[in-house]
Amino acid sequence: MTATVLFDDNVPGLRAAVLDGETLTDLFVFPHGKSSETGNVYLGRIATVSKELEAAFVDLGETTPAFLKWRDIPSDIHLHEGLKLIVQVIKDAHDNKPKQISAYIRLEGQFSVFAPNGTTLSFAKQLKDPAFRDAFILQAEEAGVSGGITVRSAARNHPIDTTISEIVHLQEIWQATNKAARQEASPRLLFSGEPPECQIARTAGGSDARLITNSTRIYKSLKQTFREVTLWSRADLLFDHFNIESQIDDACEVRLPLPSGGSVTIEKTEALIAIDVNSGGTATSARQTAHTLALQTNKEAAALITAQLRLRNLAGIIIIDFIQMNNKQAIKTLTQDLKQLCQTDPSPVRVIGMTELGLMQLTRQRKNADLQTLLSSPADQRQSTPSFFTATNLINDLMRFWHNEKSASLTILCSPQIASYLALTKKEIEAHTALSVKWTDDPNSKDDAYIIQTTARDETIQ
Repeated sequence: MTATVLFDDNVPGLRAAVLDGETLTDLFVFPHGKSSETGNVYLGRIATVSKELEAAFVDLGETTPAFLKWRDIPSDIHLHEGLKLIVQVIKDAHDNKPKQISAYIRLEGQFSVFAPNGTTLSFAKQLKDPAFRDAFILQAEEAGVSGGITVRSAARNHPIDTTISEIVHLQEIWQATNKAARQEASPRLLFSGEPPECQIARTAGGSDARLITNSTRIYKSLKQTFREVTLWSRADLLFDHFNIESQIDDACEVRLPLPSGGSVTIEKTEALIAIDVNSGGTATSARQTAHTLALQTNKEAAALITAQLRLRNLAGIIIIDFIQMNNKQAIKTLTQDLKQLCQTDPSPVRVIGMTELGLMQLTRQRKNADLQTLLSSPADQRQSTPSFFTATNLINDLMRFWHNEKSASLTILCSPQIASYLALTKKEIEAHTALSVKWTDDPNSKDDAYIIQTTARDETIQ
């Protein structure tokens, strides 16, 4: 099924939603003034080498050193303090952990990946046609491209010379980056990766994805690389139209219902992700046994859990307390289902199996901060402000209220924290919403509380 990627560019920041049909599978959040650094290339200097951690801390010319694992360094590099080397960010900083880098550089395009450290040409699994591969190899040799090259599946729908041209462009970027590194003495940024909207469109959406945005800026950015881009011009909000907001709300809930009447509880702790499956009021029939009922509920829970792990971007050690099943075949079936469901997750997931206590063990690789952390982060880095989640809801409620009331002048009764945010972003809000906004702060209100009303009438939304 063709994926749909929605880009909502709002005052608090950018949200990108990936849909499989009508289901939200991924949500990417970039608060105002903060974006992903994944893909950025730096000239770094080894500050400290740790044998215990089998890693090094690398000065990138910033306040906090980056973390470089030994396994992410080519074997021909002799690691020592003071060594200068070119590195690339592979994981953003999160949860007070520094950004993680690698000395294996990968420059990614829409149709190909160029790895300067590599030497092999490889093709995506979907590119099985020998004629295509032979023709590509021939044109690559004629163009004189070298290094490690991976041809993406997106290349199959385009002329071969389009992909070759892209690889040549990536090689030119690397040559310029390498030259800049040789001319520099101090650690610094050498090359910034693609803007987040292009990264997401390419990696999460794929070449056939529908790309829709409510922002002229994002539209122009995407059109430089992608052809099928739509600028949203309807009166209703983009995320409202595709039922995204309610699915985001579900991803913030601790307890979620199952179709059969049971429920799943998902809680994040310092050490692990704890998940409990409850049969609750699961309906039974005369033909169902306790065994078949438990397996049915557990299979429903497995589908929900794997989807929520991906959407919430939860990672690390994951323990699931499924409804107890004493039948070994049922446990085997459930484990196989879990493994199958995890195969669609873009982050590697390892299903370890049941412990002696009957708890299912999983691990999921972390790539960046989890969704709850991003949504609860400050809406603006310049001062104490409400969370990104609250600020986004506020701006969207202003737009919805205007759509219903048709009044261009609105008054907001709100907490001092929200009043502070409104004062900080008044110009941006009025430019984004085309509304005249006034507010009064209520010292007794909770941090995330606000009431919107027109100047003329006392009809409110809370």
